Amino acid sequence: MADPFKPPQPPGGSDIDALQATIMYMAQYRRFPTYNTAVFNFVVDLNGADNYSGIRWFELRQTTDGTPWTIYQEGTYSAPGGVSAFCGNMCMDQNGSIGLAYTVVNTSTFPSLRLPAGGRQILWEP
Repeated sequence: MADPFKPPQPPGGSDIDALQATIMYMAQYRRFPTYNTAVFNFVVDLNGADNYSGIRWFELRQTTDGTPWTIYQEGTYSAPGGVSAFCGNMCMDQNGSIGLAYTVVNTSTFPSLRLPAGGRQILWEP
C-alpha cells in the first residue's frame, strides 16, 4: 500500500490522506473510430518532503480492440500559487481534449476545487 501524503492545511482542519501513486478516481475510457483511450491520474510528491503535491496523469491508447495498451502521453501538473493538488478527476471530450479538475490545499487554503490556470479545464488539446 502506498504511504499517505498528508498535505498541510490551515489550523483546525482534519488530516487529509492523499495516497501517492494510487488512482484516487476511476479512469475515463472512450472509443474513437481509430483507437480506444483511457485517461487517469494520481497524486505525487513534488519536492520529496511530503508537503507539496501535484497530479501525475497519463493517456493510454489501444489501436484496435485486443491489442496492447501503450502510453500515448503523460505529464505532471503543478497547481499555481504554492498549493498542493490532489484528488484529480480527468475526462476527455469527443475531440480528444483532456480536462482536469482537482482539489487544492495549503497552510492558508482550506480544501477547494480548482481547474487549471485561467479557469480553463482543458489540460491538453489535439
